[in-house]
Parts: sequence; structure tokens; C-alpha cells
Amino acid sequence: MEKKSYQVGATPILLDGERSEPGDLVGLTDKEAARLGEHVSPAASEAADVGRDSKTTKKGGEA
Repeated sequence: MEKKSYQVGATPILLDGERSEPGDLVGLTDKEAARLGEHVSPAASEAADVGRDSKTTKKGGEA
């Protein structure tokens, strides 16, 4: 399975016996990320790829 970059949220997590602190980047499969739920979020570079289309539609919205 392909691993993607995720950022650890406000709560430290334990992955493979190693503690990851808030703000750390970790490599997770989609299944691992789903299991961790809101404790992780897609890393900024991957979130930008996902949200790229929505940003272009918001351009020119309310001032």
C-alpha cells in the first residue's frame, strides 16, 4: 500500500513504538489514517493538491 504524508494533530500518537508529537509529519496508508481519524490530517503539500480545485472556484467570491 502507498503511504502518504500526514501531520499529527493536537494529541501525540504512537506509531510502531515511536512517539510522534503534534505537528510532526508521518507516513501512513489510507487505512492507517482512517483508523487514527481526526488525530492526523493530510500534510500541507497533499492538502494543497486535494483542495486545488476548490480554491479556484472561491476566487472572486465575496470581498
